[in-house]
Amino acid sequence: MTRKYPFQNSELFEKVKAISNPARFKVLELTQDKELNVTEIGKNLKMNYKRCSEYIKKLEKLKMINKSKKGKNVYIKSKVKLKYNSIDF
Repeated sequence: MTRKYPFQNSELFEKVKAISNPARFKVLELTQDKELNVTEIGKNLKMNYKRCSEYIKKLEKLKMINKSKKGKNVYIKSKVKLKYNSIDF
């Protein structure tokens, strides 16, 4: 049974929960300073395109990334700034 707690900032909780997944965190790391397309991210994560796209959709839903389309490719850029001891959403 899962308990439900009333959070004062449920949006922040959802963002923290999303980046607790190592693959989604890595997507944000990879796209900190440069745009990468979904295929490039998948290769870095050793993950198939479909799975990688699912992780990206979750981050997009939470407004943690920017997506742009160039030709047939979709490029991802992190909006989250990861620092040594902090995260700026």
